[in-house]
Amino acid sequence: MFVTTSLPLASYVQAGSREGPKSGATFFFPQLDIYDLSGNLIYSSHESLESARMLNTLPGGIQGLPPKPDAPRLAEVVERVPGFREKKEQILGRPRVSVISVFLENCEACSLQENALDDARGRLLDHDINLLVIRLSRR
Repeated sequence: MFVTTSLPLASYVQAGSREGPKSGATFFFPQLDIYDLSGNLIYSSHESLESARMLNTLPGGIQGLPPKPDAPRLAEVVERVPGFREKKEQILGRPRVSVISVFLENCEACSLQENALDDARGRLLDHDINLLVIRLSRR
């Protein structure tokens, strides 16, 4: 399943993204998070080159990656993002690996990850991986 949504950066920050609302929270872009079949976060990076490499290794590249302790589960993230919340039943309806990719408009570093995701999209969808994309605007 492929779901894309657009949000203003302020809404994303207010929702607290991955860590819940906190004062002084820091956000980096692009962001790539991968959740296992149980909805546990197993990969998280804002390094576009590393994330591009990871996208090229999916689905096999996540074998053996342990869940990140204290990280929000996929269901929590889906609930926080309006465009994902609308498709909650389809996203969470059965166990699937899920990739969440976050891009900020006019972010030069985001282009490498975005291109890698575009290149991998068909292959990942063929492997029944959820692709959830958030595009953030600065307004």
